[in-house]
Amino acid sequence: MRLIKLGMDETDAADRDIDGPGFDKAKNAFDAAKDGCTKAELTAAYDALRRHGY
Repeated sequence: MRLIKLGMDETDAADRDIDGPGFDKAKNAFDAAKDGCTKAELTAAYDALRRHGY
């Protein structure tokens, strides 16, 4: 669930201002969270994000 929330935060930040510091912070948090996930967790998170339009 944490990975999904961070992915949503990253997408929302990109929609607001992809060149801003908010996007960089959200992207770094999402990338750091992905490093600790298994392939199955990543697949499940990306599927959930896609289903919800992210």
